[in-house]
Amino acid sequence: MSSLQRKNVLGGFTTNFLRQCRISPRRNLANSRFRNLSVLTTYYEQEDFAYKYEFSNRNVFQASDFIEILQLCGRNREFLEAKACHGKMIRRLDLDGDVTTLSNVLINSYSKCGFVELARKVFDGMRERSLVSWNTMIGLYTRNRMELEALNTFLYMRKEGVEFSEFTISSVLSACGANCDDALACKQLHCLSLKACLDTHVYVGTALLDLYAKCGMIEESVQVFEFMQDKSSVTWSSMVAGYVQNRSYEEALLLYRRGQRMSLEQNQFTLSSVICACSNLAALIEGKQMHAVIHKTGYASNVFVASSAVDMYAKCGSLRESYIIFSEVGEKNMEIWNTIISGLQSMLVQRKR
Repeated sequence: MSSLQRKNVLGGFTTNFLRQCRISPRRNLANSRFRNLSVLTTYYEQEDFAYKYEFSNRNVFQASDFIEILQLCGRNREFLEAKACHGKMIRRLDLDGDVTTLSNVLINSYSKCGFVELARKVFDGMRERSLVSWNTMIGLYTRNRMELEALNTFLYMRKEGVEFSEFTISSVLSACGANCDDALACKQLHCLSLKACLDTHVYVGTALLDLYAKCGMIEESVQVFEFMQDKSSVTWSSMVAGYVQNRSYEEALLLYRRGQRMSLEQNQFTLSSVICACSNLAALIEGKQMHAVIHKTGYASNVFVASSAVDMYAKCGSLRESYIIFSEVGEKNMEIWNTIISGLQSMLVQRKR
């Protein structure tokens, strides 16, 4: 990108982009109390920074303005604007505000734009880190499937003596769920949750039972589920899915019926799991009942639910119904194509026999 092109992009930051934020640049107040921005000086020496082009001395923002801008950058995946905002904070701002909060928002903005390494450099440069800082870093590693980094950051957090919250432990549990071959780690995290009195929290409990199920420890998963006082629809979905993952299909159907009696909120994950259970049991009657449910709840056009229904009818020998559901789906993904092709192939093999 040439200097002129870069200037035009960053010029949009000072006009159109700020107009989206509904922020008017303010003149700097004399001799602000805080000038220490070392926490945000990660890229001070880079030559392509925004402050070299468009920002003037009189266009100085307050910390709250930067927070709003960075949040918008994160939502819209606007990396150049986030970088320009970072540069402005380094070069021009006499900051009177919470640097830690501003840094947390910057980390989150970079991570949403897909630049995890930049987020980590900002995190490493922070002189003071709040619990939100640690949670943000662990959470972004988990979302980006960098499970080892998430676990290492959690261990670093513990070494620093920082108390964790339910959001911390749920993110760590989700990271462990990607590598389901360590039963000891499951037990250790469970003990840590018990010690901190977080095991009954809905986020922690749901992540914990999901981890146990993925590790093949379905009995422990059920114990966590039954011990939880408050259960969300995600908790029920995770438990039903856990039964299906461990081939306990009848238990999955029984739990779903139990949830129905309690007016459980339907979602695509629960419906897909229940239909998958019907498919593996070759339970056509129950499968047809679930087909009626997905029409009633408006999930008939959902590609994930429809794919499960296509597979269920194909395995039950009702290829006509399977193809009808397939044809009614507007936007088809690779999974549903593979499902209908596999169903047709199985039917042809059976006829040849």
